Amino acid sequence: MRISSFHVLTTILLTAGATTAIAQQTHLPTLDISSTVYQNMTYVRDGSRTRSEGRADLDLWKHAGLEELRKDERTPDTFSREYLEPYAEYARMHFGPEYQDKLKRQSAL
Repeated sequence: MRISSFHVLTTILLTAGATTAIAQQTHLPTLDISSTVYQNMTYVRDGSRTRSEGRADLDLWKHAGLEELRKDERTPDTFSREYLEPYAEYARMHFGPEYQDKLKRQSAL
């Protein structure tokens, strides 16, 4: 069976048009997570975090509700609103006074 270039072109145009229509209908609201959160995030890869820093960070992670999203075997959808809202709260606390307060408490133990 030979497919003409007309059929190929028609299929491509119909697919593109349908894709555009679907994308416009399924507009998802975006979260307002400041890009400065991502710019300020630094990950220590050389293992130089102290135990107190690790415990303070874990406390914030749990307090933000991210632990609840890891209860089952599956990895959470890190692009979903359900994940991004608690993550934004975690990042806010990590770069705010909450982290320093937790760090002081952990260091005192």
